[in-house]
Amino acid sequence: GKAHGSGLGLSTCKKIIEDHGGDIRAQNDPAGGAVFSFTLPVAGA
Repeated sequence: GKAHGSGLGLSTCKKIIEDHGGDIRAQNDPAGGAVFSFTLPVAGA
């Protein structure tokens, strides 16, 4: 079955990543589902 949650997980991740100067992206996976990827800057760069 499908898992159910509060729906706040991705928005929380987005806020944390963006607060640290990063970026988050979502793509459809041709095999089914989704792929989420993110980048963060290197410390001291």
